[in-house]
Amino acid sequence: RMAETQQPGPFVLACQWRAHNDDIRGVCALPDGRFVSVSYDKSVKMWRPSRTPTPEAPYELDKEFVGHTSYVRAATYCPPCDRYPRGALITCGSDKNIIAWDLETASPIHVFSGHEDVVCSCTSMPNGDVVSGSWDKTARVWRGQDDGKGVEVQALRGHTHSVLSVTVLPSCIATCSTDTHIILWVDGAQVQTLEGHTGPVRKVIPTPQGLLLSCSNDGTIRQWDMLGRCLQTIQASQLLLYDMLQLPTGEVLVCGEDRTVTIWQGAIKGQELHFPCSVPSMALLPNGDLVCACEDRFIRVWTRSPGRAAPEAVRTAYQAALLDVKVGGIQLSNLPDESALQTPGDRPGVIKVIRRGVVPETYTWDGQAWQYVGVVTNGPGGEGAAVGEGMGRPTVDGVEYDVAFPVQVNEGPEIMLGFNVPCNAYEVAQQFIWDHHLSQEFLMAIAEEINTYKA
Repeated sequence: RMAETQQPGPFVLACQWRAHNDDIRGVCALPDGRFVSVSYDKSVKMWRPSRTPTPEAPYELDKEFVGHTSYVRAATYCPPCDRYPRGALITCGSDKNIIAWDLETASPIHVFSGHEDVVCSCTSMPNGDVVSGSWDKTARVWRGQDDGKGVEVQALRGHTHSVLSVTVLPSCIATCSTDTHIILWVDGAQVQTLEGHTGPVRKVIPTPQGLLLSCSNDGTIRQWDMLGRCLQTIQASQLLLYDMLQLPTGEVLVCGEDRTVTIWQGAIKGQELHFPCSVPSMALLPNGDLVCACEDRFIRVWTRSPGRAAPEAVRTAYQAALLDVKVGGIQLSNLPDESALQTPGDRPGVIKVIRRGVVPETYTWDGQAWQYVGVVTNGPGGEGAAVGEGMGRPTVDGVEYDVAFPVQVNEGPEIMLGFNVPCNAYEVAQQFIWDHHLSQEFLMAIAEEINTYKA
């Protein structure tokens, strides 16, 4: 079972600031207290504790790393080793490149090129080799040369869909994929396949007990042994999970599409940290604070230290602002709370949307009781399919569908996408891309949103 120990106090908001000009997709921590954020605005930024800190601004921009030519999707810290004696920053993105950077000069040391599609994950090995995962269905191992060139050492081929994350374990490399599988690799050979998730697997992390934890678009956390046996499954969310980490206390944190970071104490759900948007990534700072990458272009830092907490007025205003947002086209502050479920529906099939805390939930009346349907969430353009009483099936180009929502690519016009349940999200997304002559790089994002509405 996941470790259950006595836990410290709750996390509270420490600070927040707008850090980028587009979605922030990843954060990684450095051992000296600095951290890095990467964004769809193509930028890589390093932040440091402010030289003149205030409660509102304890961090300041240290430097920017300029080199990626498209969306930057992930970053990781490489500790000092023979190849990178001062350590290095590793980033990857939609330009299909992985870059190893000098942490102090912000200049590229090595650029690794060879993937045939978006590179969405990167990490490093103890010897300084770099491991990457890509939409081209492969993970690859790279080695930086003394002449500044980066060469491919291994290509790990075995997944049938995109490789979403790569993790270096003490005895092997773990890759997880849209094909719902986790594969363990030793010296380039596939030695174990972990099967059980029913959606794309987003992250795998090791535990101190020598086990593995994984999270997935299916909303579950799963615990595995190294023989590939699933030991425990927790339904942590009704929506997509994006990232996870384990604290020294044994607590497991997951974040994702439901606009929360949730803390799990063993199989017991603990504190929820609420956000006005989805949280793609998070990292633990050396002082125990939690830094979160947010889709609304903000970085938010949470702390368990009373001395680093934001002023009470700031935290109160933040909680109030959580209701001043739209989710799925619905203004949260206009929704009734769960007490509205005490009033019976006037006919079977009627739909009601209520607010449980800051989470909008949909219910349908079956003639005797309100039955939970799911959580309302946003679409790619920030507006989703609003669910309300008496709504009929939506139509797109004169055709009725079970679900329809708008897709907005970059700054272009919104295009309605309709689909029926059940469906293969990736086939629907691919046909949509073909029909509207969109870039193939949007396949994953559109398919993920389809899966969200299927939840």
